[in-house]
Parts: sequence; structure tokens; C-alpha cells
Amino acid sequence: LESHPLSAQLLEACQDSCVTHVNRHVRAAGLQVLEQWVLVGTKEMLLDPSNGLRQTVVACLKATLADNWSQVRMAGSVLCRTFWTRLCQYPPEDRNSDKLYPILIPRMCLNRFYL
Repeated sequence: LESHPLSAQLLEACQDSCVTHVNRHVRAAGLQVLEQWVLVGTKEMLLDPSNGLRQTVVACLKATLADNWSQVRMAGSVLCRTFWTRLCQYPPEDRNSDKLYPILIPRMCLNRFYL
């Protein structure tokens, strides 16, 4: 993973930007970066629950779909839609989505106006 473009350090910096940065524009931009990584991510990156990209996306969605800033919630909703759309390209038995449901579905329902 050290030589991979999406190293743990880069993912951590992106997650920090999405979740803890004080500026809402930076948070939204970080989520847009994650969205692009999800779009170009490999099958293994998206389906393996222990993969750094998937863990980062889920952690960011968990936080940003409940953010105080509507702009951040909107960007999180777009990322969530992109993430689920990519996951749905693979057979249900490969998605490992059972653990995603309790984390993401309640937050998605509360942000239904953005989707």
C-alpha cells in the first residue's frame, strides 16, 4: 500500500479534510475527491471491507451525512449515491454490504431531499 497512489497517509489526509476541517468548502471538496476515487477504484478497493478506500469512504459518509453544513451533507449524499451505484455493479454476494446498511441507510434516509 505504501507505493500505491492511495496510500494510507493520503487517505487519512483526505478524511481529515472531509470530516474535521473548519471550512465547509474544503470539506465538500474533499468529498468530491473521494467521489472521483470511488469512480476509478478497482473492484478490490470497493468490495474489500478492510481496504483503505472503502474504510475512508464509509467513515467520511458516517460523519458528513450528519454534518451541520447543508453543503457538506449534499456533497456527502452525492458521494453516497456514487458509492452505492459502484457497489451495485457487482453481485450482491460480493458487496459485503451487511455492515454498511446500519451505518449508511439511516443517514441516507435523513438526507433524502438531497438524493
